Amino acid sequence: TSAVPFGFTDVAAASVPQPTAVHALPDGTVAVLGKAGTLWLLRNGQRLATPSLSLNVCTSSEQGLLGVAPDPGFLTNGFIYLYRTLQVSGTCVNRVSRFTLAADVVDPASEVVLLDRLPSTGGNHNGGDLEVGNDGFLYVSVGDSGTDPRGNSGSAGSNDAARDMSLLNGKILRLDRTTGAPAPGNPYTGAGTTPCKALLPLPPTNVVCQEIYASGLRNPWRIAFDPNTTATRFFINDVGQGKREEVDLGAA
Repeated sequence: TSAVPFGFTDVAAASVPQPTAVHALPDGTVAVLGKAGTLWLLRNGQRLATPSLSLNVCTSSEQGLLGVAPDPGFLTNGFIYLYRTLQVSGTCVNRVSRFTLAADVVDPASEVVLLDRLPSTGGNHNGGDLEVGNDGFLYVSVGDSGTDPRGNSGSAGSNDAARDMSLLNGKILRLDRTTGAPAPGNPYTGAGTTPCKALLPLPPTNVVCQEIYASGLRNPWRIAFDPNTTATRFFINDVGQGKREEVDLGAA
């Protein structure tokens, strides 16, 4: 076990079954997600007695409740964003939603769906991270679905979803955090491009999705923004196959 860095102590704060994500909130609490659909709050180093939210999610393979981020106006509006896998019309797909947290409880009825029916064909490689950049837009990491959602290339290294610009899989998306629409300034606009939100899970192959900010990613499980700059600078932690992982500087 590595030594704890100078000035730090290693203390067990809480037990959360199958934790998938941890995010500090602006009010000093910490949100911790459980894969099976629970959102827990930690305050003063202690987990609250009951979960703030429990959602029905798909839990096969790498599916579940996967990502959380607070809104910049969290202290006044209580908004948080969640990324999860759930069953829609009998199929497990990924969804990005906004919820409202108030008095340590998230009301499920407060859900505003921003992006829905992102394919989770193979069960793995869902991506699942969310962050709001200094530009005020919502960044969403989406994996390549494990198996090509179009079924025309295969799985693992044969899966070409990350290069298919008519799919949102294997990409970093940049969205308006109120509507889920493509953010102004995204790379793909004009003739031959379109917002793909209403066309999911499988938009036509002859279009380029305007939600795309960066492509060519396998399973961008986590994105990390640099807090020491007024610019929007972030790193993409991408999952490898058998020998190595990859860290990329996020770029359009």
